[in-house]
Amino acid sequence: MTLSIKTLTIIRDEILRDYRSLLPDAVVASDSDVYARASAVASALDGVYSYLLWQKKQMFADTADSDMLDRHAAQRGLSRKAASRASGSVTVMGTAGAVLASGVALTDANGLAFVVTADIEIGAGGTAVAAIRAVATGADSNLAAGTVLTLSGAASGITVVTKSTSASGRKAMPSGAVQAILPSTMPNSDSLEASTCRCMAVRIRSSALVNFSPVVGSTPCSAKTRSSSTPRLR
Repeated sequence: MTLSIKTLTIIRDEILRDYRSLLPDAVVASDSDVYARASAVASALDGVYSYLLWQKKQMFADTADSDMLDRHAAQRGLSRKAASRASGSVTVMGTAGAVLASGVALTDANGLAFVVTADIEIGAGGTAVAAIRAVATGADSNLAAGTVLTLSGAASGITVVTKSTSASGRKAMPSGAVQAILPSTMPNSDSLEASTCRCMAVRIRSSALVNFSPVVGSTPCSAKTRSSSTPRLR
C-alpha cells in the first residue's frame, strides 16, 4: 500500500482540529497564536516528510541522486567511468629542421583546442607527425582524420597541421548507464559477494542460538551453536 504524504496545509489543519477537540474555546483564526504555532509545527513536519521521501529515493539505484548512485556502485566494487580527453596525432608540414614545440596550442574551425604533447622536428621530406591531446574532456574532440588545425600562435617554419588520428575522448559515464549495470551485479542465491552480503539468519532451537558467519564467495554459511538460557541476537 502506497503511503500518502500529507501536505503542510493538511498537517496544519489536523493540528488545529486537535486544538479545537481538546480546547473547544480555542481561537484558531489565521491571525491567532494557535494558528501561528500550528503553522510552525506543520512546516517542520513537512520538512521531515520531504527528507524521508528523499531518503527513500536514495535507497534504490534507479531513483538515487548522482552522488548516492556512485555509493551504490562502490558497494559492488564499481565506479563511474570518468570523462577523458581525446588524443591522437597530426601531420605537420613545413621547412625541414623547423621545430614544433611541446605545449603549442592548436584549434579547429569550431574552436576546439588541442596542445602538442612533445617536441617534433620537421624532417627532410618537409613533414613530421606530432602527438596532441584535447584541452577539454568529452567526445566532441574526437575529430575525423583530415581535419585541418590552426596554430594559435606563431611557429616559424610550420605551414599546415592536419589531424591524422584521434581516440578515446569521452564524457563522464551518465547515471542511466550506471543504473543499467547495477542490477546485473546484485547477488543471487548461487553467488553471494562477501563485500556486499551478510548472512543475517538466526535459528533458535531448544535454547540454543545458531549464529551464521558471513558469506565468503559462494561458500555456504557455517553454523556455530552457542548454548544460552536466554537467546540474544548479536
